[in-house]
Amino acid sequence: MAGRNARAVLSAAAILVASMVPALAQTPGPYLRATLGYGWSGATMFQDRYCLSVEDPPYLFGCGPGVDGVAPIAARGWFGSSAAFEIGIGTHAAPAIRIEAALGYRPGFAFSGNANFVNTPGPQPVTGDASQIGVMGFVFADLGTAMGLNGPLQPYVGVGAGVSRNAIGEMLYEFPGLNQPRWSLMPGGVNWDVSVAVAAGLAYRASDRLTIDLGWRWTRFGVVETEEGILFIQRPSSTLSIPIDNTWAVLKSSELLLSLRWQL
Repeated sequence: MAGRNARAVLSAAAILVASMVPALAQTPGPYLRATLGYGWSGATMFQDRYCLSVEDPPYLFGCGPGVDGVAPIAARGWFGSSAAFEIGIGTHAAPAIRIEAALGYRPGFAFSGNANFVNTPGPQPVTGDASQIGVMGFVFADLGTAMGLNGPLQPYVGVGAGVSRNAIGEMLYEFPGLNQPRWSLMPGGVNWDVSVAVAAGLAYRASDRLTIDLGWRWTRFGVVETEEGILFIQRPSSTLSIPIDNTWAVLKSSELLLSLRWQL
């Protein structure tokens, strides 16, 4: 009895393995990806890390309403746009499922906005150069393959998560409505944060090994943060240097990406 059961189990296992062989044979192997794109950031604002802090170093903005009545006082704007460069390596976990690891770089972000400090007439422009570099893991679903359609055009969707290094240089706060010269320099900073993304696109299988795809991706790269340090203040007849606490803003971007995938 035990022998017959063992033979039955072995026979069932053999049938299962045999049924998997065609599917495994149809699953492509690893590939390399090179991507060039361009992205536009979303609206954001630099605000205090701790706007109620009364300890040293003090906050920059505070929690109350600004000269325009909007609370909290902050520097509201965006990080502009940037080219995107990315390289990755991936493989198929199943015929319709791809997994990837990618390294991305976006050097061209630059914050541009306007602050709303009280007792300060006129515009209050704020600027600072920023950049992003990071690694992400992605999971993509090739929808045509999933529906049994194996033509050269392949729509896909995907999600990703990773780690992002967000850097910003010194931030310049200008006050042209006051007696001149009148401006301040805020320390820059580097912050590491979790990044998340969603993506969709259309791929074209140009040959057995080359696939070209055009995609859209929305990514939240996390927080860009200035460091605790010294705020330099230029006044009409004097200068002042005072310790200041961190400020922060969230970097998000929508991108159009052109990629080449080469099957190894």
